Amino acid sequence: MENKQLIEELYFCEAACKQFLKEYIAEREKKKLKRCMMLAQECADICRVTAVVVERKSENSDEFLKLCAKICNNCAGECEKYNIDYCQKCAQVCSNCYEMCTRHIMEIKL
Repeated sequence: MENKQLIEELYFCEAACKQFLKEYIAEREKKKLKRCMMLAQECADICRVTAVVVERKSENSDEFLKLCAKICNNCAGECEKYNIDYCQKCAQVCSNCYEMCTRHIMEIKL
């Protein structure tokens, strides 16, 4: 897999999580989505940092990718619990990013 595709996916996931946070601010029942909000913020942050690390071709890229995959998976799992459009969108993008990070980690090991 090309790093360019991975980097684009990481930035796309960051943007989706930030969009979730914008939607969350307008949500009336914030309390029920609090964990989603916290995970989306962490996911946006780690995706951005991981993209930068991968762009630099850091020797630590695989460690960042592992953490990023874990946080993306957690965020996707939490967001998919809610039948709200912006939660479902965030869950799908995070799930895709998780899969891409995981595939890239496996390719590094080969």
